[in-house]
Amino acid sequence: MLRKIFSEPAILILSLACGLSIIFLFVSERTKGLLLSKNASLEKKVENLSDLQEGDIVPPIDVLDNQGKERKLVYQEGQKYLLMIFSPDCKACQLQKGAVWNNLASQAKSKGFKIFGVSLGPLEESKKYLKNRNIEFEIMVPAQKIFERAYRIRRIPQVLLINGLGVIKFVHHGTLQEEDLNGLFTQIETLK
Repeated sequence: MLRKIFSEPAILILSLACGLSIIFLFVSERTKGLLLSKNASLEKKVENLSDLQEGDIVPPIDVLDNQGKERKLVYQEGQKYLLMIFSPDCKACQLQKGAVWNNLASQAKSKGFKIFGVSLGPLEESKKYLKNRNIEFEIMVPAQKIFERAYRIRRIPQVLLINGLGVIKFVHHGTLQEEDLNGLFTQIETLK
C-alpha cells in the first residue's frame, strides 16, 4: 500500500530521515551532557580567575632578591607581611608616588610587618623604577611566572596585607593615594 503512495526512493529518503533524526537526538543529548560538564569545569576555572580576596590563602614563593639571589618567601606564624606588587612598565604603576608607598611601608614596619615590593618585571628595570621614585624598601622578583597565577594577579599595582599563615587580610587594587592611607593604617593597626 505504501508503495502505491510513495515510490521506492521516497521510502528510502523517509527511512533515512527517520534514522538520522534518531541519531541526531542521541548525539544532541550526549553533546548536551558533555557541554554541561565542560561548562561546569569552565565555571570553576573562571572562579579561580577572580582577584584575591580577604580570607584567601597564598603559598610561599620563590623569588630573586635585590642582588639576584634566589630565596623563598615563606610566611611564618606570628609574623605579618606587606606586599606591594607592581611592574616597571605598568602605566598605573608609573603614576604611583613613591612617598605614599614609603609612608605606608614606614607605618607597617613600625607595627612589626615585613615589607616587600614584588615586581613582575625584570630585576634591573625594577631597581631603576624604585630608585626613580625614591622607594626605600626591599624588592624581589618572582623566580617563576607561577606567582601571578598562584596570587591571582589581574590588576596592578596591588597592596596585600598577609598574616603569618599566608591568609590575605586586606587587598588594595590600583594606585595608592594619600587619602587611601588612613584605611590601610587602620588595617595595619588591627591585623593579628
